[in-house]
Parts: sequence; structure tokens; C-alpha cells
Amino acid sequence: YSEDLDRVKAVLTKIAEDDPLCLDEPLPQFFVTGFGASSVDIKFGVWTRTDNFAKFKTAFLMKLKKTLDQEGIEIPFPQRTVHIIEQSQKI
Repeated sequence: YSEDLDRVKAVLTKIAEDDPLCLDEPLPQFFVTGFGASSVDIKFGVWTRTDNFAKFKTAFLMKLKKTLDQEGIEIPFPQRTVHIIEQSQKI
């Protein structure tokens, strides 16, 4: 919930624009799809040629993770807080 969505969109779009296997048309698409327990859920879609798909997918996801880490953009994961209450009486 703490990330600036406009900044996230800009970073993702730049990754797509810089990737030679990512098609220029149709343009990358960025959607906010909901509010999860630990995150604002987004969907980011890009296109590549079918014959490039296997090579593209792994390389693109690796570049995405590396760039998000470099930019300090956190990929959220489910978190729980547990409070332990000490009982002074027997139950």
C-alpha cells in the first residue's frame, strides 16, 4: 500500500520500452485490479512475438525483479501480526 502507483507504472513501462523483444504495439497496459490484504493488486501486460515468448518471459521477469529491487519498489507478500498474551491465571 505504500508504493506510488504512478511511479510503479512509469518503471514498468520503461522496462517494456527498453526491451527489444517487447512489441511497441499494442502498448503496455497497467491496471489496478483490487486491494488485497497486503497489497494494491496490479496487472501489467506487454506483448511479444509468439516465437519469442519462452525466451522473453524469463528474461523480462528477471529484469522486472532486478529493476524493482534497484528502484526500492517492494513486491508485497502476505504478512500476519501475532500478539501473544500472557495468562496469569489458570484456565
